[in-house]
Amino acid sequence: MSELRDKWLVSVSGKLSERDRILIERASQLLEDNILQPANNQPLPWAPFRGIAPSPYNYRGIWNWDSAFHMLAVGRWDRELAYEQVKIFLENQLPSGLLSDVVFADGSVVDAFGKPPVFPWACYTLDSYSKVSDVEFFKYCHSHFKPYEAFWRRERGGDADGLFHYGSTTKGPDHAKEAKYESGWDTSVRWDNGIDNIWPIDLNCYIAMMYDSLWEMA
Repeated sequence: MSELRDKWLVSVSGKLSERDRILIERASQLLEDNILQPANNQPLPWAPFRGIAPSPYNYRGIWNWDSAFHMLAVGRWDRELAYEQVKIFLENQLPSGLLSDVVFADGSVVDAFGKPPVFPWACYTLDSYSKVSDVEFFKYCHSHFKPYEAFWRRERGGDADGLFHYGSTTKGPDHAKEAKYESGWDTSVRWDNGIDNIWPIDLNCYIAMMYDSLWEMA
């Protein structure tokens, strides 16, 4: 158990039932256990940041929107560890402004598509845990989220259609499959009739959350 996590658990334990205390202790321990470690003395591509994986065994990589939710959890007790989850993606932002879908431990990257744009909301929500805003963190994030927002307007329908859709830069038969992956609803029946010319409600709500968060940061 990390010292920071131990101190946080002590501070919240008195407010919880025994059942909830056990659940939170196990969940927080799992997040710290899922910090990926180098294998075979090979440095991880996101070093020196500490990346939290969905699973250190079956998913040896760092996923885009998973990381946004991880940072909200670990930010309760370790702000620097939380910051590192978003920095892994912001420091490797594509020239187009897109934030990649996955960075794998072997150095390969999935970057033909991303995930729903929840990082700005997650960063603003994380900051709300403290009484005083981390202005330098906001400046850093905002400088990356401006081209990110422009990507969504330019490449995902905002400028042309006024609403947003999921997509992929891959052309041909794999385009629709990869566009589904960007939604995070990989195998949903909602895509049974294709994904093109659909402006999903969930995505457009995420977009609204993104704009609210960027406004608050600015």
